[in-house]
Amino acid sequence: MRYPRITPAWLKHEKQVLRFYGFFQESIPERWDENSRYRHVYIMYFMEDGTIGINEPKVENSGIAQGTFLKRSRVLNEDGIPIGPDDMRVGQDLTLHGRTYHISGCDRFTRWFFEENGIQLGE
Repeated sequence: MRYPRITPAWLKHEKQVLRFYGFFQESIPERWDENSRYRHVYIMYFMEDGTIGINEPKVENSGIAQGTFLKRSRVLNEDGIPIGPDDMRVGQDLTLHGRTYHISGCDRFTRWFFEENGIQLGE
């Protein structure tokens, strides 16, 4: 009797990343001329191990500390379940570690992956 070979997720999805574009609103109490600003980020879901990373593209001479907001790590939701691709939808909010990110788009591979697997991506 032959058993079907099951490929582990870390091998099947090696180097595959679901990349979402988003932003969050940050209040600025120390400035009199503006109350808040929007900061754009990349939310990346690494499929090989189910980890998430959040980075902000660096803009020279902005006067703001930029870069990594969340190092690649596994993040749990309020129920203690790891956040996965089905928790991320374009047009919806995602709250991680007390900060709410609005997901505004995704790259072409992410759109293709959702369509191939019959998952509703949103708009």
